[in-house]
Amino acid sequence: MELTRVQTDALVIGGGLAGLSAALELRARGWDVTIVSKGKVGQSGNTIMTRNSMAAVLVEAPTSGTVIEHVQDTLAGGAYLNDRELVRKLAAKAEEGIKSLERWGVPFLRQDGRISSKGSPGHGRERIVTVDARHLRSTHNAGLALSLPLLEKAKEAGVTLLNGILITGLLKQDGTVGGAYGLDRSKPQAWVFESRVVILASGGVGKLYPLTTNAGDVSGDGYALGYLAGAKVRDMEFIQFHPTVSMVASKEVLSTAPLSAGAVLRNKLGDAFMTRYSPEGDMATRDVMARAVYEEIKSGRGSDNGGVYVDYSQVSPAKMAKEYEPIQRRLNGRSTIEVGTAAHFMMGGIVIDEFGRTGVPGLYACGEVTGGVHGANRLAGNALTEAVVFGIEAGRHAGSSRDPGASVPSNLKFTEIEQLLAQDGIYLRHDLPRVAEGNDVQAEPSLDGIKREMRSLMGLNVGIVRSGPGLWHTKEKLGQFQTYLQTYPCRRYSELLALSQLKLMILTALLITEAAWERQESLGAHYRVDSGIL
Repeated sequence: MELTRVQTDALVIGGGLAGLSAALELRARGWDVTIVSKGKVGQSGNTIMTRNSMAAVLVEAPTSGTVIEHVQDTLAGGAYLNDRELVRKLAAKAEEGIKSLERWGVPFLRQDGRISSKGSPGHGRERIVTVDARHLRSTHNAGLALSLPLLEKAKEAGVTLLNGILITGLLKQDGTVGGAYGLDRSKPQAWVFESRVVILASGGVGKLYPLTTNAGDVSGDGYALGYLAGAKVRDMEFIQFHPTVSMVASKEVLSTAPLSAGAVLRNKLGDAFMTRYSPEGDMATRDVMARAVYEEIKSGRGSDNGGVYVDYSQVSPAKMAKEYEPIQRRLNGRSTIEVGTAAHFMMGGIVIDEFGRTGVPGLYACGEVTGGVHGANRLAGNALTEAVVFGIEAGRHAGSSRDPGASVPSNLKFTEIEQLLAQDGIYLRHDLPRVAEGNDVQAEPSLDGIKREMRSLMGLNVGIVRSGPGLWHTKEKLGQFQTYLQTYPCRRYSELLALSQLKLMILTALLITEAAWERQESLGAHYRVDSGIL
């Protein structure tokens, strides 16, 4: 198998908003930066799937309130399990993050020359701003309006962009992370990256579940990579299930913001049911809303397709056209859209401080791969704000911690690299054949079968509603899968790719399941039916 070695000052793993923000900040400080992505930098991952909403208190938007109010709402939404220092950093630096995005060419919706702001459930003030995606043909990947300008800036700045590489492990010597290694997704080739700093920005766990709003390449890799390198994780049990995902073939996340303007959730009987589950009604947070939808369907009041309806009839046509044009387009003259729930966002992740440091020398993390900002539940708009704020902070701190220009340490000999990769099942002297020419990476049915069963278990037992017996059963099965995969014999390169990916997925699924098992009380997005609170 071919081996390619790359030396760089900083290696950023993940090509979404957090990774691109960190890379641009590092380049501004003169660092040589390489971004490696499993998909295409700026054109894959969860950033492109977003609704482009960002929460920020802006001087030019008086109705957005104060930084303290943003902090208070975020803490309340997270059941006060949040890391308060991270929340304060998020709220205090949000405006700077928005201004950085504008400087990098990201357009925001404006009115009378000012960035427009609106409300959303969980936010006490109108602090949701939106990236302008009206120039895009499809609303399904509206986040491209955010990521593509940053991609162009990264190219202009001289950031090295490497696509289609699955990172399978981090290099660590004498307790310090100094790079990573992985596999090319299109041909039999191993990659080894040697760097002075590694920034993990590959968040999201959507593909661990059978139904998700996440992009197809978002499968929880970063959590496993950080954990294996010695980083601590927190709040892994808290996974947000989005309550308003359209039920048509091309499932799309619909913003919950119209619920602050008069839209309501209704069951198949026409009942506006949210007041039965929360005094906040349709302004309740997403965890409450998702469980309410779950209960309506379970009680037989769901739609024929296993969902409920959002009724927009009480939102004025002028407001729909001005603030929710993509939804108005989808309505096409109707007043309701059928929606259901899907795995959406991971609140937990790698423990960091306010500068993105993980506690492991040489390793930083930012964006959805980290935990602490959101606590037990995330408010709308805080995800993209977190990505840009902590992406910038990680890049800024890493870039100021050491002088650029010094040579990257390269103490590893070829034989040492060979031994290191072999421990992860990658044998450089073995030429595993491809399945076929091109990018066909289909795995053996046994690997596909394990992946399908894992997703089924996660959806059934570690989803919106959980129980002790279900969590224990899932833990046991995942542990069995993990043991079996350790000695799985790969006969083709496609199997090696699939096996390497599946090992990371199983580990992250175990971290989630174990955290859910240990937390016996219901809190935020974690809901136990055996805790006496149902």
